[in-house]
Amino acid sequence: MKHAFSLFLALLFLPFPARAADITCAERWSETQKGFNEDVLKQRFPSGNRPTPQSCRALYINGEIKPGDAESFRSMLGNEHPFVSTVLLNSPGGSVYDSFMIGKLVRDYGLITVAPSLPQSIAVASGRLEVFPGGFISDGQYIATGISSQRQTTTLCEGLGCNCASACTNIWAAGALRFGNFLGVHQVFTQKVEDRSDVGLSPAEVRRTAEQAMALNRQYLNIMEVPQSMIDRMSATSPYGISWANAAEMRTMIYPASTLQKLDSCRSDLYVFECYVRRLYAMRDGMPEP
Repeated sequence: MKHAFSLFLALLFLPFPARAADITCAERWSETQKGFNEDVLKQRFPSGNRPTPQSCRALYINGEIKPGDAESFRSMLGNEHPFVSTVLLNSPGGSVYDSFMIGKLVRDYGLITVAPSLPQSIAVASGRLEVFPGGFISDGQYIATGISSQRQTTTLCEGLGCNCASACTNIWAAGALRFGNFLGVHQVFTQKVEDRSDVGLSPAEVRRTAEQAMALNRQYLNIMEVPQSMIDRMSATSPYGISWANAAEMRTMIYPASTLQKLDSCRSDLYVFECYVRRLYAMRDGMPEP
């Protein structure tokens, strides 16, 4: 079993080159703290934890997801615990294993995920304006972070290269809430059969490992409550291509089923969404750092 798993990891890689991922802080509490008085902070952090002006509120994963990025993400999340609430994504994919491990942390800690939006021309044609909680906004051309009250923005990425595709979708799918709309999927990518003779794999072994990789990816997406239609789209798309989710599909994926149940439990609250976000913060506040 250990040997098979090692082969599985060895066969996963990107279909095209990309820079290594940068995992950085996209927004600090000093940029949004004006709207949070002590009563709000008490509700969000009942343990008595309080963010400093330099505490990170949102992490940004930018570029290829490479082996070791899951540990880097875990380290950053732990250093900023429990004040991170959101993960912004701009990545063409990369290490499937690391995307699973990052996704598990995202789901365990109830983080919100934000993918880029479609290019401006497409967004305008379809009448879209994506608005994200906590100061994250998009005019359809790029995702941005800024001060909630003043809507001041700093561009993080823009253009057609600003998207979340392949293994990046595994991280996005783990979000307690999932925003954005420029999302691309395809089958798990494995090296060509003729390239695997150097490690002693037969063509049949390569195909079997690829099938196991796809089965594992489907199982993961099921756990993360991704609609079957999107899983089918992934399975039907060649690893050498990308299939982009349409607007209708993206709208159905904003709220995972488990999140809808929790939102329903907040229906007696005047501010249902704020009630849910407050519970997410309080949950993280009661958890040990990763």
